[in-house]
Amino acid sequence: MRRLLTIAALSMAALSCDSVEKPQVETATSWRQIQLNGFSFYAPPALTRDLNVQPIDSYAGTFRMTGIEIGFDYGMHSKWYEGESLNLNGAFAATLLVTNNPYPESLPYLAILSARPQSADTPSLTMSAGCASEADLETALQILRSVTFD
Repeated sequence: MRRLLTIAALSMAALSCDSVEKPQVETATSWRQIQLNGFSFYAPPALTRDLNVQPIDSYAGTFRMTGIEIGFDYGMHSKWYEGESLNLNGAFAATLLVTNNPYPESLPYLAILSARPQSADTPSLTMSAGCASEADLETALQILRSVTFD
């Protein structure tokens, strides 16, 4: 009987373990994981995908919330931006660049993540976050730093 209880307790413990890989940065507990083809990231619940974006030759899309617009392009023709070296889960190489937006009409702050999941000759991911304020930029940087590759 004791052995059966031990096996049951171990089984329950194993089933309750959280197998989802956590991001490298602290995010608010209310943030949710957004899973895309080949990569994922954490974001506030208000960030929603714009389904009207139509990519041409790669996997691309846009997410929006008040004060932040994040676009992604994952493919062989994604542009690589030089910036601060960054460690991302599952990435061969990654950089993060923070600059002024060259098109600052409503989103004057810009952060750009460039990342490759394997090697220099494989598809890369570019994510750009246009932001309305410095506070929005800080939120966007948390989102970009939470990217992980499958």
